[in-house]
Amino acid sequence: IKNPSEVFLAERQPGAFGSCVTASLEGSRPLLLEVQALLAARRRVVLVYPTPETGYDSPSAQARLHRGGQNPAALARPAVLVAAHARFATEALDAIPPDPRLVRLRPVIRLCDALTCKTYQDGTPLYRDDNHLSLEGARWLLEGWRGAILGRG
Repeated sequence: IKNPSEVFLAERQPGAFGSCVTASLEGSRPLLLEVQALLAARRRVVLVYPTPETGYDSPSAQARLHRGGQNPAALARPAVLVAAHARFATEALDAIPPDPRLVRLRPVIRLCDALTCKTYQDGTPLYRDDNHLSLEGARWLLEGWRGAILGRG
């Protein structure tokens, strides 16, 4: 197949909503080519950067804190560790040149401040394990992105 992107785009029905792009460990060049092909086809591309990983089973740790009379919201991952762990994928996505049809969504901006990344918000665990958002966490993250995803901001 000379142009895989063309094949995938040709299979789309006119007016179909959405395209999905994912970072892979094979390297950033194939990802860059796929994004460029989608943009050249006048598609809107949404890149979602890595979700911060906690390094521990967040709900279990939060439950232990709660049982011990401590605030589960105090459980947070140092932002510097999160950045170091996601460096490869973040650099690969950052290497993609800007384009008006390219939207970048960075969970770290919504989940982290300069020092820590939260795992708990308003009495709700944001993670279901060490590196996957809970349904509530995904909803909370999505709420902050709704305008960007729908092309309104």
